[in-house]
Amino acid sequence: TNQPIFITTDAVLHTGHIFFDYLLRILEVVKLYDSAVELTDRMLELSIEQFREAHTENVKEAARLNIGFFAVAKRQFDTEYQVDYRLNELVEQECENIKSHKGLEFRELLTYIKNPSIYQTPYAYKDYSQYIPRGHYTRNEKLENYFKAMMWYGRIDFKLRPTSEEPAITYGKKMTLQAILMADALLKDEKSFKLWKMIYEPTVYFVGKTDDLYVDDYIKLIKEIFLPNESIDKYNNQEKLAEFIDRAIQLRAPK
Repeated sequence: TNQPIFITTDAVLHTGHIFFDYLLRILEVVKLYDSAVELTDRMLELSIEQFREAHTENVKEAARLNIGFFAVAKRQFDTEYQVDYRLNELVEQECENIKSHKGLEFRELLTYIKNPSIYQTPYAYKDYSQYIPRGHYTRNEKLENYFKAMMWYGRIDFKLRPTSEEPAITYGKKMTLQAILMADALLKDEKSFKLWKMIYEPTVYFVGKTDDLYVDDYIKLIKEIFLPNESIDKYNNQEKLAEFIDRAIQLRAPK
């Protein structure tokens, strides 16, 4: 007909979206899935080592709860995995919340939060309906499992100071201690840190850098505040922990 073809911007945008989705899917299947499984396994091992090394009650309990945190991610890859450390019931409940796509539910692994309430302690709740796989993650079970594990890692946060009053200040210290132990594990284990970078950096390329504080921020503060080459119990120093929280809050506000 020799008629010119007018290509609209929405057609170009749609094609770009399809190409983007395809690239991300291939990257996840070929590389990121195995890296996420290996990182989860290593972080489980490192958390268990921290639990065994710790002698102070606060650090030991934080390490134990971190074992539970990584066990939930592990269960998305291996449904038969059992962790023990008096955590199986808590891990099972978290996995059930994920599997059932429940709405707002209490984070069972925050055992130190007493009498949780969606109104009084909203920071202790998460919307588990977000774990419904969507987009290309519905293509097969492998992608579904990867989606749920990465959603767990991405959505479960550890507040520095949920509010400026007690008991939220104390809860913030306990959550921050858990996050510090995770960062410490990555700081001391080069392989785990490389695996984390291998997963994080491609996601930055595709979806942008996180607005929240992340591993590099915590590692920098750990090096500045806590003495090196001391036992894991150094993180039980309440003055230094409070300093860590104060300085971390000043870095940037979450968006």
